[in-house]
Amino acid sequence: MGGEALWELVKVFLAALFASALTHLLTHRRFIQGRWWERKADAYSDIIGALVNMRLALRGSLNVMVKAERMEGRGESIPEDVVQSASHFSSKFGEARDRIERAAIEGDYIISSRVSEALSELLGKFPGHVEGSADVSELKRLVQYWDGATKSCLEVVRAEARSDLSVKWHSWF
Repeated sequence: MGGEALWELVKVFLAALFASALTHLLTHRRFIQGRWWERKADAYSDIIGALVNMRLALRGSLNVMVKAERMEGRGESIPEDVVQSASHFSSKFGEARDRIERAAIEGDYIISSRVSEALSELLGKFPGHVEGSADVSELKRLVQYWDGATKSCLEVVRAEARSDLSVKWHSWF
């Protein structure tokens, strides 16, 4: 085998080695980015689900308060199922709040910093507890305020999720 043929063989071998290494690196990068995207999607999905559950619990609580207020206005006693409904919605709200708090504490490791800030701001609007003897109309006003704050936070999270999870083809290569 001549020197020129050997040199051609080395060039072909080096080109094949370079091509396979580049293919491996790009495939690995795509795999890692895909996994990271999935983690982000799961985080945003969990946060959006918790915010939706929080809003549903707040609205359910408001409906129970209105029903109880009407019954008291008519001089009726509040039945046990209404009391249990209030307890159910309170429990659901607490679970959703805990999920939001966990996401806010984790911070912007996976989610955007804007979402992390919006979640922390939302949590700051909820007191640790509300006095049981508070006026029903004041409680209704608070629940409506919290529902509006939760809705605003949900809008921020949805917009950021759309932006953060959009596929940018140039980032795959």
